[in-house]
Amino acid sequence: MSEIAERLRDLADQRHMDRGHDAVDDALREAADEISSLKALCDEMAKALEPFAEEADCYDPDDGDNDATPWAVPSRFKIRDLRTARSKVAAYRKEKEVGNGVSS
Repeated sequence: MSEIAERLRDLADQRHMDRGHDAVDDALREAADEISSLKALCDEMAKALEPFAEEADCYDPDDGDNDATPWAVPSRFKIRDLRTARSKVAAYRKEKEVGNGVSS
């Protein structure tokens, strides 16, 4: 669970003792649940991009295989798309490590 989702849940739990804030507590819990769901969706999307990110390694170092070169023929994908996938997956993994307090 993300730190912000955890803090929202803690806040809702603390406020729940007052009993005058049920609607706010419910909204805080819903927001925390939505954050958790969105983080899970991001994990799934990053996993779906991994094969494309790994394929980009086949084009390293750049031996003049222009980023605009099609990945395969026929294909809508270009080598730049593979490299973009690799970059985004790497950035997501790094952010996830930082967010979880994991040091490299």
